[in-house]
Amino acid sequence: MLTLWRGWPNVYISVIIWTTAGLLGGYCGMKLRIFNTESNTISTIKKPAYYIPLLMAIFIGGAMWNADLIADTIQRIPPDPLESDVIPSMVYYVQRMLNGEVVYQPMHFPSWTVDPTYMPFMWLPYTFSELANIDYRWTPFVYFLLVLPFYYYRLYKVEDNLYFTIFKALAPFLIINQLLITNDNYFGRSVELTIVAHYLILCLTVFHRSKLVIALGIIICLLSRYAFSFWLPVYLLIYWAEYGFKGAFKIGLYIVAGIVLFYILPFLSQRWEAFPKGMAYYADTVNTMWFPKPWQKPTDKPFYLMRGLSFSIYFYDFMGGEVLDRLGTNKLVHLIVSILAAAGIFYGYWFNRMKNMNVRLYLIFALKIYLVIFFSLMYVPFTYLWMLPLFMSLPILYNINMGQILKLKND
Repeated sequence: MLTLWRGWPNVYISVIIWTTAGLLGGYCGMKLRIFNTESNTISTIKKPAYYIPLLMAIFIGGAMWNADLIADTIQRIPPDPLESDVIPSMVYYVQRMLNGEVVYQPMHFPSWTVDPTYMPFMWLPYTFSELANIDYRWTPFVYFLLVLPFYYYRLYKVEDNLYFTIFKALAPFLIINQLLITNDNYFGRSVELTIVAHYLILCLTVFHRSKLVIALGIIICLLSRYAFSFWLPVYLLIYWAEYGFKGAFKIGLYIVAGIVLFYILPFLSQRWEAFPKGMAYYADTVNTMWFPKPWQKPTDKPFYLMRGLSFSIYFYDFMGGEVLDRLGTNKLVHLIVSILAAAGIFYGYWFNRMKNMNVRLYLIFALKIYLVIFFSLMYVPFTYLWMLPLFMSLPILYNINMGQILKLKND
């Protein structure tokens, strides 16, 4: 629904299919794993000697396969602010930091000026590209490849079935391949794979033994794409319930310290008005997305609402009032439903906490469900944003022992 079938059979039904599929992915993961005490998280079967070389071969082959496609995309699509100012903005952020300039000041493009809105961990990874003197669009892919082996290790420890092992190892590369083939803008003009890597790290740190590691996993997401904002309090409340107030409070202090050290002191303190001005600029940008683009006819529906991935088109077509009133309703519903989704996650934990549930996996799988709900009502439906809830299926796949489940079924 994000690649070959995007918008099929029409934009009204496709968003229902996409959302339903995403919710079922999270729910089925929970059904198979969270309360299934017979299905061990860690496999007890000794793997044949060829498993590790096989996984290494898939990883290297998949990386080379996708790298070739990304190289072709980079060659065909030069960074052009008239097409998208995402990559040119990254250059602004990184070069200003390295040159000792004020990072969060207006960015000037050919016919418009941008008040910076990106949080530090959205652009800091691109220091790698700047220092290595390579195209910025390599950074998301390299970063993703650095995180993926941790999931391969999890796959090796969890999965018993050889065919499912191969499928799961191939899955991330197949997804990237289809995204590249069907819409090269995913990698030619956006940087969303960096955010995906951040959230994959977050899933690795959930209930980690070290409170500092837990906080770091939260900070990199909080200071990049903070879509998980309503899931986060639930995570901390559940940690409190499981391990006590002292530990949760310590994590909270680490998070505050991280925000101060990575954002407020080095950047925001240089220009205190940068944050409110950036939010105001973002709000203005949202408003423009609900009107036809300059290259559209005045009677056309807004281009970004016709992607078939968000229920925003329902608000545009079927709500009464002026366009901005309909947008306001969409924002309000988005806020309310996101809060209710987070409350539902806590409800699910609280009333099942005595049933020997795997709380760590519950939180990870619930994050997938929450993000599907959050993005299904997103009122600025840039297509690349949906890469995040899509890739959140990987932590589910790598934490389910399908071989053990099939064995139990056969028994």
